[in-house]
Amino acid sequence: GQFQQLKDELDYKQQQLQSAAATGEALKAELSARRAELERIDTLGGKIASELETLRTRVDTMQSEVGTFSNVEAAKAAKEAARQDLEKQRAVLTAKYDAIKSELADQSWQQQAKETQLRENPSWPAIERLEQQLQQLQTQIDNAESYIREHEEKANYRPMVQQVADLIDTINATNIRMLAAA
Repeated sequence: GQFQQLKDELDYKQQQLQSAAATGEALKAELSARRAELERIDTLGGKIASELETLRTRVDTMQSEVGTFSNVEAAKAAKEAARQDLEKQRAVLTAKYDAIKSELADQSWQQQAKETQLRENPSWPAIERLEQQLQQLQTQIDNAESYIREHEEKANYRPMVQQVADLIDTINATNIRMLAAA
């Protein structure tokens, strides 16, 4: 009896031990699964934080763009004011251009009238001939000056002038000595 009772109790304790070991293994598996789930949740939390930061950045960008769009009306108004200023300047410059063009046409007409009056003057042909002669003489003078400059450079007589002056001084000194000796 007592042996059987101890054996039964040992079997019962072994079953409990096996049951506890199986429960422990099941709990370890459950713990491992919960840890993996916790890691996924942590990873998901990081992704959510990253996505939130991205969304905040996009919201900030959109808000600044909204500010830009609200300034579009101000930009349009400034552009319109600048366009009106340019139109005013164009009108002023066009008026000045027309006035100058008119003045130039008037001066041109007056010049033509004076030239016509000059040509009708009886002494005009003589004046024209004198002007032509004057131009020819000026051309001849220019050519002569050019010829003189060219030949002066070729001749280069200035050093010879000094040599001749030195030679004259030497001859004069010799003549004076000869006269003094005689």
